[in-house]
Amino acid sequence: MADETWTLVALKEHLERLLIDLQDSTDRRFVDSQRDVEKALAAVKSETKLSLDAAEKAITKAEAKQDAYNASHNDLIRKAEKLAELTMPRQEIESRVGSAREHVDEVVKGLYDRVVTVERIINRGEGGIDSVERARQQTYRIIGGLVAAASVVIALIRLMWKG
Repeated sequence: MADETWTLVALKEHLERLLIDLQDSTDRRFVDSQRDVEKALAAVKSETKLSLDAAEKAITKAEAKQDAYNASHNDLIRKAEKLAELTMPRQEIESRVGSAREHVDEVVKGLYDRVVTVERIINRGEGGIDSVERARQQTYRIIGGLVAAASVVIALIRLMWKG
């Protein structure tokens, strides 16, 4: 067309063909672009659904684990509370042990005094049969005191074990 001269009609037809080609090219690019956007949206929608499903599963698992932990923790707290109910406070134990110790000390002192008395009676050899009888009675009292002291110690041990 280099030699040809352009007529108004030929120029118009040429420009119309160029515009139609340009419009077709633009339409094809738009349709291709639209199709690509729809594919991308479908992919994002699918990935989002998969992510939400995975998150839901993770939340369900975490809630189940938390429930199990809470149940065991609450059970542990109940056991600790029950143990606390059965256990005596330290100050009360120390008070009871102190009073029992004082009682045992009094019994032991009384027994010691009686043993000393019996030894004096026996060593002096005074009074004949009456002295021997008194020594025997003192010995029985000593044995009774030992039994009483042992009973106090056993009661104290039981008290500590029961709480």
